Amino acid sequence: MITMKNILCTVGGMVCLVASAVGQRALTLDEYRLAVAEHSYQLKIAKEGSVAAYETQQLRRTDYLPRLDAVGNFSLNFREQRTATGTYIQPYSFYLQPAIVQQIYMGGTIRGQAEQAALGYDMAREDETLSRNEVDYLAQYAYWNLAASDELVKATRQYINIIRTLQNVVKFRFEDGYVGKTDLLMIEARLSEASYGLVSAETQYKVALHNFNILMGVTPDSSVLTADMILRRTAMPVRISTEEAMMQRPDYRKALKQIEYDALGIKVAAGRFNPQVTAGIQGGWNTVNPNLRGETRIDGLAYVQLNVPIFAWGQRRHNVAVSRATLRASQYGLDQLTDDIQKELSNAWTSIEESFEQVTSSFDGLKIAQENLDLSTFSYNEGAATILDVLSAQLSWLQIYTNAITACYNYRLAIAEYQRAIGGMPYE
Repeated sequence: MITMKNILCTVGGMVCLVASAVGQRALTLDEYRLAVAEHSYQLKIAKEGSVAAYETQQLRRTDYLPRLDAVGNFSLNFREQRTATGTYIQPYSFYLQPAIVQQIYMGGTIRGQAEQAALGYDMAREDETLSRNEVDYLAQYAYWNLAASDELVKATRQYINIIRTLQNVVKFRFEDGYVGKTDLLMIEARLSEASYGLVSAETQYKVALHNFNILMGVTPDSSVLTADMILRRTAMPVRISTEEAMMQRPDYRKALKQIEYDALGIKVAAGRFNPQVTAGIQGGWNTVNPNLRGETRIDGLAYVQLNVPIFAWGQRRHNVAVSRATLRASQYGLDQLTDDIQKELSNAWTSIEESFEQVTSSFDGLKIAQENLDLSTFSYNEGAATILDVLSAQLSWLQIYTNAITACYNYRLAIAEYQRAIGGMPYE
């Protein structure tokens, strides 16, 4: 007699043979995460943002250094000129003035802008980390979605094989006159229903495969297998404190730096109206005026310039008020983010606990459903059970199998959400 265990072993062997024949690639979760991260345009954009912020930081550092400028002028007269004594004046003249200017004190704006640029670079790096975490979550979602869809297709095919095995038994008994045609019609109706469900499961798998492949930049229809099985028990992750999770989150660290950035903005806004001191050295090489014999001379000077703003119609007060309002908004944003993180952490951990219990319950249910199916099938073969008992056991087996896949899928996603909530999981 063909039992459920024999069917599972046969189908499992067929799947392995088919996979080997077509040469499908099997990717682990970590391999897929790395492939997605390498292809992600979102990460590439975030990295370019970090590059731009770094160059801005370097640009602001040049404000501390002296600046060298040069101004030149050359003129040529087309009309001949003479002096009052009748002497000819040369028709050309030129002037060249190089100058070195050093900003000594600009009211604190240069230092403030340099420190802001450094914080801007740090925030851009945090944005890059945040983008990586989001891409990593999408990768895990796509991976487990494909694994669950693949397992659902396998379960549906096994279910069809179970029905077909029973159909052969019913046909044999019908031909011998042991059962009526009603049993045969019921099993054929159930087979038709299972075939319809297989089409839906295969469509879901194809969509999951397309999303899986596109996310890592390969052809949507490429044949790929997930090496990590969805129906596998895994231990619960270690729960960390809220304070530790906050400091691991890039958005929280960025919010802290944003407050520092806006605090410096107050100094920069006020510094524009503070006294400013500039020093410089400049020289001049030019023809004498009037240019009688083409003689030139070299001049030079050193200077210190002081600029003291006196009255600007309250611009300083208004600029500072705007910067202080921006700082308060950033502080409120940090408080709001703190509440959101606490809620996200609590909800994510609750999902892990709930889905873990569902996984445990579904695995226990699989054993019971398997025994019930074997017993019902055996009893029907011996004439001690009706076809309805067997069909009910088959349907119960499929439902519990589907529940197990769903529970494991939800558990994997709950772990991914918790990892994102605590600031992401490092790449191995």
